[in-house]
Amino acid sequence: MNKEKIAILGGGIAGLTVAYRLIKKGFTVKIFEAQDNLGGLARTAMIQGEALEIYYHHFFSSDDYLFNLCKELGIYDKVLFLKAKMGYLSSGEIFDFGTPQSLLTFKPLSLTDKIDFARSVLKMKREKSLDAMDKVSAVEWLTEHAGERVFNVLWKPLLIQKFGIAYLDVPMAWIWRKVHIREPSKKNIFSGEKLAYLDGSLRILIDKLQEIVISSGAELALSTKIKSINYNIKPGLQIITKKSNERFDAVVSTVSPQILDKLVTFPGKFNTILRNYKQLSAICIMLVLDRQLTDYY
Repeated sequence: MNKEKIAILGGGIAGLTVAYRLIKKGFTVKIFEAQDNLGGLARTAMIQGEALEIYYHHFFSSDDYLFNLCKELGIYDKVLFLKAKMGYLSSGEIFDFGTPQSLLTFKPLSLTDKIDFARSVLKMKREKSLDAMDKVSAVEWLTEHAGERVFNVLWKPLLIQKFGIAYLDVPMAWIWRKVHIREPSKKNIFSGEKLAYLDGSLRILIDKLQEIVISSGAELALSTKIKSINYNIKPGLQIITKKSNERFDAVVSTVSPQILDKLVTFPGKFNTILRNYKQLSAICIMLVLDRQLTDYY
């Protein structure tokens, strides 16, 4: 079937990139976004004349897709690789962290603890099977391989800070993946990490994608909430909003599983699968200060 008219749910970076790719292949595209602006989780707010991301983002040197997209769009000159000095707050004191040198001076752990921690990280790096890491919880694996004290002093506070009470259910695959994707961001084991940012925030990428898709003929429906999607019409699918009923040859969703579940009644058990996806909310506080708060990113 030659799909010519495509609806995209969500005007974040994923939705805009999908629109960009489909337009290049000759499809007609319409983007539906419930907010009054584009960007989704990467959207920005203007603070004292500067576009600041509502949610904090950085990228690793292994994020080739983003860098290739920036090159394709002609904005790679806006990519900055900045040294990211890491600190760890423990018992009211901030310690350098993230390099072998800083581990040696990390007072909350004894020498034996530090050896156990280093050994467990090396074991993580040697492990190549994501499936194996996905079958064990982070609590179980870290306690076994790093020891209870290392877990309680170092890993447990990080997991609770990130996941709250749900930290007990986090698979080891999550930490394993973080260790593996961060490694290329270091020149060597003794150097600090370098993280990538866009000079001017992700608004640079959002604006460029919007400019291209709109100039290429894409429709943009902002402040438009979809009531339902009907796929029982022939041919195609029908998107129903408060203002219109439109037919499309296909729909691409970039919204959360919970939102998609409310829009479509799928055959079989797919709605149950969508409802069973667990998600956590994140609250990001933005402080505007007249001085640097810490030496750490």
